[in-house]
Amino acid sequence: MMTPTMRTWIWRHLAVELPDEWEMLQFSRDRAAGRCAFADRYRFRLELSWRQVAGPPDFERMLHDYEARLTERGMTDGRRVQRGAWRGLSGRLGGQPMTRYGIHVPGEACLVETVFIWPGAVDPVLEKNILGSLCEAPPEADGDRRWRAFGLDMRVPAGLELTDLTVQPAHAEAHFAKGRTDVRFARRGLVPTWLRTPVDAWLRHGLPSDARPAPAGTRSLACGTHAVAQISGLRRTGRVFGKVRPFRAEAWICPSDGRLYSWIGTGDPFDHAARRPLACCAEGVTPDA
Repeated sequence: MMTPTMRTWIWRHLAVELPDEWEMLQFSRDRAAGRCAFADRYRFRLELSWRQVAGPPDFERMLHDYEARLTERGMTDGRRVQRGAWRGLSGRLGGQPMTRYGIHVPGEACLVETVFIWPGAVDPVLEKNILGSLCEAPPEADGDRRWRAFGLDMRVPAGLELTDLTVQPAHAEAHFAKGRTDVRFARRGLVPTWLRTPVDAWLRHGLPSDARPAPAGTRSLACGTHAVAQISGLRRTGRVFGKVRPFRAEAWICPSDGRLYSWIGTGDPFDHAARRPLACCAEGVTPDA
C-alpha cells in the first residue's frame, strides 16, 4: 500500500499529520470540548474530539462503557487495542471496520479521542503514523500560538481565541480576538476572476471603516519573489471618545499557488511587529520576514 503524502494540521494547540487529500469538513471553536471531522473525496475518515479533564481518566472504565454502547449499536468483532500510549477499541460497525482510541494530554489538560472510519481493511501503518504524530503544539518563543488549517499558517498572539471561521470554496478566513486585540487572516483563490485592482488598492478598500492609515503608513515590500502591500495606522472604537488602537494590514499574491493572502491585526501586538503572523509558502513570505 502506497504511503500517502502527509500535511500537518494544528487546531486547538494540538498538531496531527494527516493524508494530504483529507480535508476538515466539520470543526468546533470550543476550547473546553469540541470535535473536528476529516474526510477524503468519498467519505468521512477521522473524527478528532477533545474535552478538558481535571486529570487522567479511568481508561478501563471508559473503554468498558464505550464497548457496551457500541455493542448495543451493533458492533461486532470488538476487541481492545493499544498503540503506544493510545488505548482503544477495534471492531466492525454496520459492517465497516472502525477503531477508536483515547489519550490524556497533560499539557492541555484534556482527553483526546480519535475514531477512524476505514473504507476497507484497517491500514495499520497509516493508523500508527497518525496516532504517533498527534502531539501538543507548544507556544512560540514569544508566546504566540500556531494554527494550521484550511491553507492558513497562522501565528496568533497569546490569549486570543478563535471567534469566527469562514470556509467556502476559494475563501478561508479566521478571526481571533480578546478584548481590544484582534486579528483576521484570509486566503482567497480564483484571483484572476475577481481581482480588478492592484493588491494595495484592494487592501486599502477592504480596511474597516474606523481605520485611519498613517500618512507614511503605506508600503510595498519585496519578500523573496513576493510583493507585499502593507498599511498601518490607527483605529478608534466608539463614535467620539473611543480608544485609539494601532492596526497593521498586509496582502500579497503568492506566486507558488496564485492565491491572495491577507491579514489585519489591531492592538499592541501588531504595532511595529517584526514578525509576520501569516505564511503562505516556504520559499516566499515567511512569518519571520
